[in-house]
Amino acid sequence: MRIRDSLPILLALALLSSGCGPYGDGAAFARASRKQAEQRAAEMRDATVQTLRGQALQGDVLQRFLSGRSFRYDYGSFPNGRRGAHVSYHYFAADGSYLVVDNHVHGEPELVPGDHWRVDGERLCVRHQWLSQAPRCFTAAVDGQGRLQLYIDEPGSRYHGLLTSISKAIRVGPPPALPLATTD
Repeated sequence: MRIRDSLPILLALALLSSGCGPYGDGAAFARASRKQAEQRAAEMRDATVQTLRGQALQGDVLQRFLSGRSFRYDYGSFPNGRRGAHVSYHYFAADGSYLVVDNHVHGEPELVPGDHWRVDGERLCVRHQWLSQAPRCFTAAVDGQGRLQLYIDEPGSRYHGLLTSISKAIRVGPPPALPLATTD
């Protein structure tokens, strides 16, 4: 057999050994991502079931509740999965600007042109370009302790209707600057 005749076989072996086939690294990554998304959705379903939903906020009431306030959220890990005290503030400026300050990436309170929030009936929609170019929408409630609860509003998504966050504290005005967490 000449080398020229065996070239297709050698090429196929090279592709399979490099992980570029249908069962290579790409497929393994896709399976792992689906598994993580399913795990996240299961955890969010559990939290939704275990949390008493507060009084629904919508329309002008929701607009007034958010406008000019910063909502603090405390998490046990950072968006990249690293464990630690992740703190973020979400500020709903009266002019519709939306600002996120956190101790992960956005330590200084600087408005990003194009980041905004709006209330559309019972939905709160925010655009925070660091996460997504498209607005993300939620339904909102306030619990008996005055904390803001946000539920994902993405019909057709595995996350639709699930509790995604409960504010830890509310601050009138813009958020403070936060020192970025070290990456020990």
